[in-house]
Amino acid sequence: MDLTGPEAMKSARGNSYVMNIVDDYSSHPWTFCLKLKSDVLSTLQVWVCQAEAESGERIGIICVDGAELNSDAMNALCNANSYTLQFTAPYMSAHNGCVEQMHLTIMNRMCTMRASTPNVPPNHWDEFAMTAGYLSTCTPTHTLQETPYEAWHRKKPDLSHLHEIGSWAFALILKHNPKIYEQLFECVLIGYSPNSKAYHLYHTSTH
Repeated sequence: MDLTGPEAMKSARGNSYVMNIVDDYSSHPWTFCLKLKSDVLSTLQVWVCQAEAESGERIGIICVDGAELNSDAMNALCNANSYTLQFTAPYMSAHNGCVEQMHLTIMNRMCTMRASTPNVPPNHWDEFAMTAGYLSTCTPTHTLQETPYEAWHRKKPDLSHLHEIGSWAFALILKHNPKIYEQLFECVLIGYSPNSKAYHLYHTSTH
């Protein structure tokens, strides 16, 4: 796992940090946007429960940057669950190269999506970071003959709901409207819901 930030601009949701976790076997990434550096531990605890429930396996080793994530709380979490905690050597990010590369990939994709949506303000960078992480699970890697999603879940991902980020989208107004009034909001697609086949849309006129 790797943590970066604080970013130059706090997001509209109040986030300043990005934390990435990559499973060494499947290359499956998870991306989390955090408001505070102190949110790392609680986010990790939630992820641990999710990952072990989905995989049916116990986590063996957690490798982190010794400068940022070396804390008594992190050590206590690993000791309580019998996880081996490994730290990278000082100034040697290559020791954790898998997640460092994933972080670079997500940042590059985030910047590309932001550049293609000039009508969305830059303080929505966290939406694009989450979207980049989500899409990375469905993108084949040079080390696998399948996508990380398939390697982790043992089934192919359903890509039927994917559309180009930045494309126009229309949100239905879910209340009774006389037919002479608008039935839809015109928006921009900026991301996907992580738990359902739903979309995150940006309404340009109201922000």
